[in-house]
Amino acid sequence: LERYMFICEFAGDEITSKDLPDLAGIQVFCNSPEHAPATKRLVLLLNHQANWEIFLALCEDLIRSTREEAGSDGAAQTIIRQLRRWHELLKRAPSGALSEEQIRGLIGELVFIKDHLIPVFGAPAAISFWQGPEGLPQDFSVNDAAVEVKSHLSTAKAEIRISSAEQLSTVLPELYLFVLSLGVSVSENPSAVNLPQLVDSIAAQLESQPRAGERFRMLLLSSGYLELDLYKDFNYIVTTRQMYQVRDGFPRIRIEDVVAGVSSISYSISLHALAGFEKHPPWLEVRK
Repeated sequence: LERYMFICEFAGDEITSKDLPDLAGIQVFCNSPEHAPATKRLVLLLNHQANWEIFLALCEDLIRSTREEAGSDGAAQTIIRQLRRWHELLKRAPSGALSEEQIRGLIGELVFIKDHLIPVFGAPAAISFWQGPEGLPQDFSVNDAAVEVKSHLSTAKAEIRISSAEQLSTVLPELYLFVLSLGVSVSENPSAVNLPQLVDSIAAQLESQPRAGERFRMLLLSSGYLELDLYKDFNYIVTTRQMYQVRDGFPRIRIEDVVAGVSSISYSISLHALAGFEKHPPWLEVRK
């Protein structure tokens, strides 16, 4: 039975079996070859060939991550760190693929980076502002302003989903909500965007900045994005873009409004209720 395999060898004992996380659909183990007992061999073995794209993305990620490491110790620690990231990723989505709602959400964030941050601040700074994939409440922190990005289908009900009370609360002086309306399109439409296209466009602008490029790649992985061909089938056009300032009177549930004992909360906001809150920070010109 033919199976896909990834093998990496290290000198010494930098990796042991207890360091290795479980990966859904992938066997991970460490041993010492008989011909070189002082060497450690890390082996990844794919259980089902149908998941080869996920396995390939994992292997390429490990290769890229260790390419700049000077010694085996640093490379080993990098591999362990990356495998733990993949453990979390595959635990959330064993298929390795984002849902359509998650695809639209990530498209919104990448459009904001590509069209609104990079032209003003440059690509490395724009990536440094992206914090949502790291678990912070808002998607971006730009100077003294937090920005939350939301995407919704233009054919759906005109509302957006807020996933927590923290999402529209911040300790920064200003908070903005950036909303993109997306229409389903086809790849032949010159105005259409999809995830691989946006990722490649931003990555190309980071080629001369390896540290920022690595951060971009890590944030994509934390977002659940893998280089899968199926994402090319999800094409959208941006029909509207609007920035709102979250201030007194804005329709939201604040942290201080949540009754003690409530551990989580989510709610929807009608976009029609946001009339009168349109405003963008001085560093950003919103494209229509």
